Parts: sequence; structure tokens; C-alpha cells
Amino acid sequence: MTYRKYCGGLQRLYMNEELRQSVFALLESEIAPKVDKRIGRPGMTLWSILICGVLRLDLNVDYDRFHELVSQLTPELLDKLNQIIVEGGHALVKKGEGVLRGRCDSCT
Repeated sequence: MTYRKYCGGLQRLYMNEELRQSVFALLESEIAPKVDKRIGRPGMTLWSILICGVLRLDLNVDYDRFHELVSQLTPELLDKLNQIIVEGGHALVKKGEGVLRGRCDSCT
């Protein structure tokens, strides 16, 4: 499947720090170059921008269709996904240390 090829490529890109930093440097210089990214409210991360761009191009859809697809990720669905992912993390930790400690700070 085409998506596996792209997702595998993105995964490899993310795992290769030198290559990832080169891509991020290019994105940083090309995306809103006149905006001081150190001040104001943070926007999407460079990684998120890259993922959205690759998926939009791979799906061959316009931005309206892509927004419609992304908007299906409702808060309720994200909560359910979060539970599955957290349970998977708990299972992984239980195989190792056995003690799970965590801390989270959010300003959303």
C-alpha cells in the first residue's frame, strides 16, 4: 500500500537525526520566514506541518478535503485513542521496571 511506503519513509526520516535536522532547517527557513517564532503563541510543529503536507499530497486532495478528513478526529475519538496508547505504554513499562511514575503539565 502507498501509505505504508510514505509512513515508513517518514518514520525513517524522523529516526535519522542528521537528515531530520536538515529537513527542519529547510522548513524553518521557508515557512513564514519573516515571523519571529520565539514569541507569540506557538503554531504547528515543523513535524506536523511536514506530515500534513505529505499526507495531503499523497491523498491528492485539496485543503478543504484534507481539513474535512482531519476534523473527524474529534475530542472524544482522541480521548479513546489516548486510552489505547496509554494502556500500551503501561504494558511496555510493566515488562521492564514494574513501577510507573509520570508527571504532566499542560497549559491548554
